[in-house]
Amino acid sequence: MKLGVLSPDQDCPLRELLERYAREVTPSKRSASKEDLRINKLCKHRIAGIRLSNLTSHHIAKYRDERLEAVSGTTVVKDLSILSLVIKTATTEWGFKLPSNPVVPVKKPKENKAR
Repeated sequence: MKLGVLSPDQDCPLRELLERYAREVTPSKRSASKEDLRINKLCKHRIAGIRLSNLTSHHIAKYRDERLEAVSGTTVVKDLSILSLVIKTATTEWGFKLPSNPVVPVKKPKENKAR
């Protein structure tokens, strides 16, 4: 199998990767409960239904813009960070053959100043 070509069993909705990450990786983190809440919210968004073979930076940018209408830039940066980590874990640890991480080229919003 060449790089960038997903096998049929790997071409799943993003939701499946998010759920697997929540089961296998998140529990070992100190901030597991917060990350679990964030992943659950991501799973409810329509971006989670997009198949990996169709997921592009355009989808990620659209998600970013939609979220910025409802939450702060800092929250969106955290969401994008989790999406990027999930995709990176899928390619480096789970053997998924994605050509690139579609989150990387997307411009991150400015984070809000700390209180």
